[in-house]
Amino acid sequence: AMVTVFDQQGRIVHETRTMFFSPGEGASDKRLPLAPGSYTASVFAMGYAPRTVSFRSPSNQSVPLTPGGTLLIRSKHSTRMRARLIDSTGMPYPRFGSRPPSIDLNPSPGTTTMQNLAAGTYTIQLLGDNDAVLDSAQVVVIGGRKRQVNLWLNSELLRAQRMSVNDVARALQSQNADVPGGRLD
Repeated sequence: AMVTVFDQQGRIVHETRTMFFSPGEGASDKRLPLAPGSYTASVFAMGYAPRTVSFRSPSNQSVPLTPGGTLLIRSKHSTRMRARLIDSTGMPYPRFGSRPPSIDLNPSPGTTTMQNLAAGTYTIQLLGDNDAVLDSAQVVVIGGRKRQVNLWLNSELLRAQRMSVNDVARALQSQNADVPGGRLD
């Protein structure tokens, strides 16, 4: 896991980039060398959504991590553009290090995928020179549960309808729409 701790002025006071635990295992205790005071920490582990927590030192914190959601971004621009996510508190998401994060958007007709985002409401900002905001839109990310649908096909009914398993698969694919939920120009 990676942990970045910020003081009340937003300065990094501690940064750890070592594994506390391995995927599928429970977390282990980690002591951070912090002076007494109020802090904000961003915690990230591969395959999980980053989590930001506020706390006072000294204290014991338990930070549960969950799988995140996925955001698909389709750009209408023919050149590579940059964007950033702003969380509901107005902070860049996720926040690690001293530079606010931004992502490169694949040019049209490409899709840029952001995985393991914590559930919540965000503002995605399209950035120009010197990080000037050219446009913005609100997006909602729903928790990262993977959904699975199991189908049990009756071969006699398929034969009676003169259908194959491939016909059913094509019909399902044509009905499973992947459409954008908003527009950012």
